[in-house]
Amino acid sequence: MDTKANVIIPKQAGGALAQVPMEKVIMRQDFSSWSIESLVDYIVNIQHRYCKENAAIIYDLAQKVANDGTTHPSLTGLGPAMFLFLHDLLNHMKKEEDILFPNIRQLVKNKRRSGKAKYTTFGLIKEWTGLMQGEHHSCCNDLDLFSQLTNNCMLPAHSSNCCKLLFNKMKEFKAAFLMNVHLENNVLFPKALAEDEEPEEDNPVNVEFRNSDVDRKRSQNK
Repeated sequence: MDTKANVIIPKQAGGALAQVPMEKVIMRQDFSSWSIESLVDYIVNIQHRYCKENAAIIYDLAQKVANDGTTHPSLTGLGPAMFLFLHDLLNHMKKEEDILFPNIRQLVKNKRRSGKAKYTTFGLIKEWTGLMQGEHHSCCNDLDLFSQLTNNCMLPAHSSNCCKLLFNKMKEFKAAFLMNVHLENNVLFPKALAEDEEPEEDNPVNVEFRNSDVDRKRSQNK
């Protein structure tokens, strides 16, 4: 899959996506036509990677702005709030990459190998997509709080260069993250759920999936 092909800037994505540099922009592609494996690859290698690379940059900028109470007194709480948000977001992505996505890949692999036979994870994909959608909702609520705190990233009078860079980065990050949420909630997850068929009562199908990994991760998160 060539992720650089046919790249254009989406014209409508809440307005904020206009701030995203060309090399970081999400492609206006017919994602619904992509295979599940290609979607997962794109999410991990493009979207998640972008968030991980920029999380530390944004946090460092937020800390500098928050510590400059004289120039930006209204933003003193931004640093701690940003730390908690990014910490939760990176943990969320790790759970997707360590638990949900590998099981989705295994689902597709076993379905392909089994031919016409039905394959099911017995609710595993449904459970974890629901959990991830709930966490997406929480992250979006946090972004709304940041918008309130920064007055929708409107620069205060006499803003420092650091504050200007932070607000630009926050706009870019929000747009990229919302596109990630859209791609997962509205494209990848429905495709995966459609593949995760419920077995008929008179003909159940037992196949292996990575339940041991899920149990181990659950115990670690307790």
